[in-house]
Amino acid sequence: MLSLAFCDLLSLEHELAQRSDSSWLSQTECERLDDIRSPRRRLEWRAGRWLVKKLIQEQIGDRAKSCVELCVESRDARGRGARPRVFVSGTLQPWQVSISHSPCSACAAVAIENSTSLGVDVTPKQPLPHSFSRMWFTNDERAWCEERGQHARSLVWSLKESLYKSLDAAQPFAPRQLDVVKEFSLFDIHPGELLSGRATCLSNKSGKVVIHSTQHEIATTVLWKNVA
Repeated sequence: MLSLAFCDLLSLEHELAQRSDSSWLSQTECERLDDIRSPRRRLEWRAGRWLVKKLIQEQIGDRAKSCVELCVESRDARGRGARPRVFVSGTLQPWQVSISHSPCSACAAVAIENSTSLGVDVTPKQPLPHSFSRMWFTNDERAWCEERGQHARSLVWSLKESLYKSLDAAQPFAPRQLDVVKEFSLFDIHPGELLSGRATCLSNKSGKVVIHSTQHEIATTVLWKNVA
């Protein structure tokens, strides 16, 4: 089961201002937060964890743990950025989690299954230049974008980010090796369906994509089933 949350940061900032950090962050998370100096980055970090914890509580229902018992860790043993993992009272859980931020929003996805893999991304709608797509997009992706207007490049980039996260790749991010147009058969989809104001869901044999398009941003989620 996949749960998604996509919220603006101002709303989350107001909600979190009503709570002390120690009332919902674990001790480890409080220590991580203390290392973050930028007020904006602190808000983004807190917002992502708040969304993840609320999604987990919704999914596990009457088995729900308090937020303090849940710890979302996105650093490895060497302190480097890593795929988020969830611990309950110090025990690692087989839950799939992904978090993304933008200047305006935070999004998160949770799947309480060990047979899935997922990734989320939120990207501002902005006129990415042709030089950007020539460097990072495949030929098919560039052709697709040319037919679909100025926000198509932002959508393709967001899909690449989400797809990479969902693969949990050990290799560095190599955007041109991820062809999202072919992977998700985007040539078969009318552009208005993908960039409308409502959520759009695409499916293939092994997974699905959910696209949220607002006036200023695009959020994408990639979910794979039966991951070995």
